[in-house]
Amino acid sequence: MLQLCKVTDSLFISNARSACNNELLQKESVTLCINVSRQQPSPPAPVSTLRVAVYDDPNEDLQAHFDRCADAILSVEAGGGRTLVYCKNGRSRSATVCMAFLMKHRSLSLTDAYEMVKSARSVVEPNPGFWAQLERYEQELKIRRYVSLIWRASSTGSAWESLDALGGVTIRVFAVWQLGDDSVAYLQSQSFADTYKTLKHLLRVGSGYWKLYSGADKIS
Repeated sequence: MLQLCKVTDSLFISNARSACNNELLQKESVTLCINVSRQQPSPPAPVSTLRVAVYDDPNEDLQAHFDRCADAILSVEAGGGRTLVYCKNGRSRSATVCMAFLMKHRSLSLTDAYEMVKSARSVVEPNPGFWAQLERYEQELKIRRYVSLIWRASSTGSAWESLDALGGVTIRVFAVWQLGDDSVAYLQSQSFADTYKTLKHLLRVGSGYWKLYSGADKIS
């Protein structure tokens, strides 16, 4: 059955056959098609296209394209357009890209992003390698948000309140433990890049202790 499955008001997912059906594209007012494959055809103009040339192979580095695709979807949405993400079967590669968008620009957890895409298209199932990349991306996005909040915060209190709201209580504990009571002031004195490196280290250290004492794989 040819169909475009609606993930959000501006985002759809499908297989390659459906993506090349002009009637479907026109019906859903699709303006950008992201082709997550090496060999599948792209729809004809006037639809804009973006190709992510990867195979459905766990060893492919699809994460390298997450930001570019997510930002492209957001840009199209901001301009009033709609995006279709597709691969051969509309199951693994395209689903992974849709999930990355939801995680970055809708602030969804990996689990929630997966459930949202799967509810739109029941056959979706990222391969194990892509799932692992999404797990790393989830932690990467978390660190970026921590860095942005700390680097922009005007006072120690507001910084920690913002972190707590994001579920960063554990990071707060390890930051104070590693850097002292003036940890936020120290982080604010660094460049954005250095703050990022410091928090990434804290998350790695904190995750190790958290797993040791609680049995959990990740800290909040």
